[in-house]
Amino acid sequence: MSEGGSSAEAGDEAAADEESLRGFVEAGRRLIADSGELISLETRLAVEAGLRMFGAAVAGAILAAASWLCLMAAAYVVAVRAGWPAEWVLVMLAAANALICLILAAWVRRLCRYLTFPGTRRLLLGNGSDAHAAE
Repeated sequence: MSEGGSSAEAGDEAAADEESLRGFVEAGRRLIADSGELISLETRLAVEAGLRMFGAAVAGAILAAASWLCLMAAAYVVAVRAGWPAEWVLVMLAAANALICLILAAWVRRLCRYLTFPGTRRLLLGNGSDAHAAE
């Protein structure tokens, strides 16, 4: 009778192991599904936040441009009232704006090199294979 009892115990143990494995697989499936749903929701939230940030940046740029124009107009009025010829004041303000644009263009050009992931390329391609490593 003990042989029958041990095979029944082994069967119960196998069933318990199988049930435990099913529970583990189901928990893993739920974890993956829940993680996917979380990633989806957070991605949607990130896109919405990014769009709002872009809108705020556009509004800020418009306001900054309007402020700059007001400053240029104020400088024009002050210079003309001080006796400077209006044409020369306009030329000087245009030259100042052009100089600022050139400085900003040079800065942007310098920043562009970071868009090519130079450190990552050096790591993946090796130091000798990176054409931009010398820059």
